[in-house]
Amino acid sequence: MVGFWPKFWKTSKAVGFWVLWVVTCYFLVQLLISILVGLLAGQIPKGDVLFSVLGNITMYILMLALAVGLPLLIKKQLHLGKVTEILALTRRPRWGDLGKAVLIVIYYFSILFTAMFLLMCFFPDIYSQEQELGFSTTGNSVPQLVLVFFSLVIVAPVAEELIMRGLLFGKLRQNLPFWPAAIIVSALFALAHGQINVGVDTFILSLFLCWSREKTGAIYTPILIHMLKNLLGFVTIFGILA
Repeated sequence: MVGFWPKFWKTSKAVGFWVLWVVTCYFLVQLLISILVGLLAGQIPKGDVLFSVLGNITMYILMLALAVGLPLLIKKQLHLGKVTEILALTRRPRWGDLGKAVLIVIYYFSILFTAMFLLMCFFPDIYSQEQELGFSTTGNSVPQLVLVFFSLVIVAPVAEELIMRGLLFGKLRQNLPFWPAAIIVSALFALAHGQINVGVDTFILSLFLCWSREKTGAIYTPILIHMLKNLLGFVTIFGILA
């Protein structure tokens, strides 16, 4: 019992620092992008897809640079440890990562649909609000859809996974058992999306992403799962196969 409180305090400081760091980076970048959009609002046509896509890509690049890049520059001062282990980049991608991703996506959707059904029994209007994407979902040309695809299906999953299931989960996992670390990361990931209905979805998704990183020991399967999920959303929302 004597050694409990010093260990608890040390763990709390480490967990609190990295949670606060990621949250601060997220909101700081959001603020910078909002200011930039405000400054350019009068010069850019409303609903311009290219402007929206470039804004999203810029946001993810800045977020990745600040949340992950800056700690890497001062990793000795932060006692960051081996970067490849924290980010789960200790090996090369394998074809098996894609197979695991497909299976986990199937499991994820089965759990999600069950959760949605139960929630709608108690809160019928919870899924009436559409997810805010920042793009127009109708009347887009092929080049515009390609840009949206690149932003949603490629850039967003890579950046979010390196930040959330890479750096944040990696650091929390050094100090916590799997489930507390996964729940903290998933709760933050859900809150970052700013909508209750989307938050339920992303919380469940994040638990699967954390679990897949834990089991495979690499970030590639979580990235592929996230890409597949966003790809299905992209196809559905933009009516690609309609």
